[in-house]
Amino acid sequence: MSTRRSLACLFPIVLLTACSDGGGGVTPTTIEALYPEGCDPIVDVSFCGYPFPTDTWTDADASSPTGRRVHFHATHMRPKRHREENGSFYEFFQNPALFAQADGFSAGNQILFMIPGATMTGVAPVTDLARSLEADSPIVVLDAETGARVPHWAEIDPRAEDQTRAVMMVQPSMRLASAHRYIVAVRGLVDADGRVLEPTAAFRALRDGRSLKSEPSVAARRAKYEGIFDALEAAGVAREGLQLAWDFTTASDAYVTARLGRMLQSGLDELNDAAPAYTITSMQDDVDADIARRIEGTVSVPMYLTDDGGPGDTMVLDADGMPARQGTVQVPFLLQIPRSAVGTSGSAAKTVLQHGHGLFGSRTEADSGAFRSFVDDHGYVLVSMDWWGLSGAADLLAVGAVGTSGDLEVFKSVPDRGQQAMLNFVYGMRAVLRGLATDPATAINGYPTIDPMHPRYLGVSLGGIYGSVLTTVSPDIERAVLMVPGQSFSLLLPRNAGSYGPIYGYLANNSLLDTANIPLAIGLVQMLWDRVEPTGYTHLLQATPTTTLPFATMHEAFVMDAIGDKTVTTLGAHVMARTMGLPLLAPAPRPVFGLTEMQGPLTGSVFAEFDFGPTESTTQFPNPAAGDPHGALVFGSGAAIPRQMAADYLRTGVVTNLCSGACDPN
Repeated sequence: MSTRRSLACLFPIVLLTACSDGGGGVTPTTIEALYPEGCDPIVDVSFCGYPFPTDTWTDADASSPTGRRVHFHATHMRPKRHREENGSFYEFFQNPALFAQADGFSAGNQILFMIPGATMTGVAPVTDLARSLEADSPIVVLDAETGARVPHWAEIDPRAEDQTRAVMMVQPSMRLASAHRYIVAVRGLVDADGRVLEPTAAFRALRDGRSLKSEPSVAARRAKYEGIFDALEAAGVAREGLQLAWDFTTASDAYVTARLGRMLQSGLDELNDAAPAYTITSMQDDVDADIARRIEGTVSVPMYLTDDGGPGDTMVLDADGMPARQGTVQVPFLLQIPRSAVGTSGSAAKTVLQHGHGLFGSRTEADSGAFRSFVDDHGYVLVSMDWWGLSGAADLLAVGAVGTSGDLEVFKSVPDRGQQAMLNFVYGMRAVLRGLATDPATAINGYPTIDPMHPRYLGVSLGGIYGSVLTTVSPDIERAVLMVPGQSFSLLLPRNAGSYGPIYGYLANNSLLDTANIPLAIGLVQMLWDRVEPTGYTHLLQATPTTTLPFATMHEAFVMDAIGDKTVTTLGAHVMARTMGLPLLAPAPRPVFGLTEMQGPLTGSVFAEFDFGPTESTTQFPNPAAGDPHGALVFGSGAAIPRQMAADYLRTGVVTNLCSGACDPN
């Protein structure tokens, strides 16, 4: 093959190009021409969409930061079966335009592939990530730029209708690098009888340098695969015996953060360091033993959503695919002033603490006795708002509509409204710091109650998950406590004991119709969710400002999890901690792969685990009846120690182990 042809055939491209396979065959290389059914023949074509992610579904694009542009087409993105309703058959299609701007795939996606009959023999399980780095690991994830192996674990989708055709789900131990190319190799997988499984004819032709006239994609990517095989050989992975190999490119930070960054930058420029307009709608004094004044109101925020911004609404985009302002929206907030902030002979003003609620909760979670006693005991004025997209019954119904339709056009409201929520939270904090702090409505006995300097953040569950994003992008929050968080949602959802099992079954029976489609659907969801979930941001939390987040400052966070959590798996917290490069507070209740134990006192960002007793689940779909310590850090009988450690960190930036040895608060 000539050099000119080799370069032209290096990647599938949009323009029609002719490539020769050395056997006289000339083949077109448009994605639609090479893969008319949307199926990659390097795996069994009855499993359309796998492997995932893969650069097979990208085009070369010199204008993008990665040099790639995602290119799905409709046949690739539909289930293989029909559903009958009212005597008619129809299919569910996804809209490839949802991903047309993406310059790569999620850096937090699980890596998915299908080799029928494969078992877990020799594969690194969730309990032994070090196995993935051993020389004979059947699955290898390789950094194509450095040649380094990526630690991971793998598991077979336990809900597959037929375990002999289940998806292998590979989870990197931490978020992958942005705008980066990776190579995945599979060798030595065996079936239940110990027989080594054979590759497809297309992959065998690529591996062995043979022609396959019936499959034009072999000729089109011959040169590309020679590069893949060379990289694997250099890393000690022999070409012979490979059952499958492919590459993929992760999206750039510029792509993932661009929309939220534009919204925040525009909003902050408009404020010009002043307070946004706000209205107080109600005020109550002497609420209880902890709260002296409870204020409800609304803040005026630039709006980027359709209609009134409510459940199901989506972002309005301009011709460049960036958020287009649609006026303003009045966003509710709740402000609670503790009795400890009330001065009798002088000011006792307290620092502002922004609170983030749990999944499908609301700002009124801050009305609980646990939060009220916390802010009174430790001296904070508490401000709370709603995580649009994942708050309240109306959002729950809107998310449920995704299960009914199986349509990502419906789901995109969740990340779209989540980005608006981030702007809402930033404006809410500015309203308190620049306006309410000096408003007569917050003065008691003639003294101010709000200290506008050095605000903090505290979030639990979803508040810890989304709070990691808010902490990263906030121009005001310097320090945060993130309780029982995790990333990515593609990892968290299958391990949520309370909701995901029923959702999974509903999707399989009513929308996606085949359990083999569900891991792929979750991967597509993750690509949309990155714009507002930790995968897109936690690697930047301790970083200096970026091009798309130029207003952000360096932040620090104390990440706390509860061993045995069956709502937000600690595996997600471990991924977050490794991504952020956190030390593990020692002595730890258990070792955590990839984290270095360090004795306190520790400054900066820190990770700590607390053992309340329940056994850690190592499988998807954990049994909720086995006990769930998800709320124990705040509400449990042993919460006094972690609450005090959180309060100390918020005040001083220092984590000190207050436990007698490893943290077992009970």
